[in-house]
Amino acid sequence: MTVAFDKQRFKIYIRIGIALFFLMLFRDLATYPYDQFFKRAVNNFWLISYLIVLNFILYEYTLPFFKLSVKRIVLGILFLFILIMGYSYAFYGWRHILIELGLYFPLRVATSLKEG
Repeated sequence: MTVAFDKQRFKIYIRIGIALFFLMLFRDLATYPYDQFFKRAVNNFWLISYLIVLNFILYEYTLPFFKLSVKRIVLGILFLFILIMGYSYAFYGWRHILIELGLYFPLRVATSLKEG
């Protein structure tokens, strides 16, 4: 079974992500000190790239999967649960990997997952 991938629709998500990136940059410029601006811009870039992929999967594959059959509804709820975990706990893993690679700047250090 092949999964159709529409490049035009993915470009829409990229454009929305770029707009959100610039809104977050403007917020960071107005709210935080200037010495943290570059670090926050890099962190926002990684956050937006992660969210673009998850939002694309959610809106293009998971939500249309819900049809009027019990099997599809149960599988859809399972996929929705997996995406919720992706939005929450998996982002901390993504952040930790990027911190270890030196591509993400920890602006606040959390000693445990509850603090994060």
